[in-house]
Amino acid sequence: MCAGPEEEQQSEEEVARARLTNLFYAMDSDLNGMLDVEEFRAAMRAAKRELPGDVVAKVLEAMDVHGRLTLDQFIAIAEVCAGRLNTSQQFNPGSFEHELQSGY
Repeated sequence: MCAGPEEEQQSEEEVARARLTNLFYAMDSDLNGMLDVEEFRAAMRAAKRELPGDVVAKVLEAMDVHGRLTLDQFIAIAEVCAGRLNTSQQFNPGSFEHELQSGY
């Protein structure tokens, strides 16, 4: 039986979430399950990415009082940012993950 549009959409969302999860853990250099400001900045430098100021503000705003970001917060930010971009600018976690890994 062929998968319906809802099942295909769910699969795409699951794939995107898995890629974001892999990206998060690639950025988590001390392996504590949280990203701090320095890990985030280092990952952006390594991938040669410059994020718009409003995206950086969202990341910093989402960090807790200790300056850390959880996986769920990271994914929520990525989803919000991807939703505001047009199709040609859509965030591609797989591409970014490749750039990040080749930058280290």
